[in-house]
Amino acid sequence: MEFIPYNSRLIYHKSPFGAVSEGTQVTLRIVLPVSFGCTGASLIIESDGGEKTVCPMEWEKPEGTAEEWWKVSFTAGEQGLYWYRFSLENENGESLITKSYGGTGRISPDGGSFQLTVYSEDFETPDWIKG
Repeated sequence: MEFIPYNSRLIYHKSPFGAVSEGTQVTLRIVLPVSFGCTGASLIIESDGGEKTVCPMEWEKPEGTAEEWWKVSFTAGEQGLYWYRFSLENENGESLITKSYGGTGRISPDGGSFQLTVYSEDFETPDWIKG
């Protein structure tokens, strides 16, 4: 069975779930096997225009004796599309957590990014679309 270090559809991994308004605090968490020997983790966010930001993650807690959690919180910027992935460091160098299937992530040397949609803080749903 493949280890899943991140699932964007689980509230404990990504809070709040789904798209967020400008200025919203977003918290992301990854879980790693202790045997991976992670010595540092970072969130890499890129705007649709290509501006890249690297946010160091902090070690949060162990999960039993076999897993450990890392987390980062940030404030969503201007409205638009953002793409993110995670960078991991251990004695073997750098690895990434990239998008796999159905919102899950995998540890790999390369791969796709997760999407974060940020909408205007004054956005109102049109009456015609409300249920």
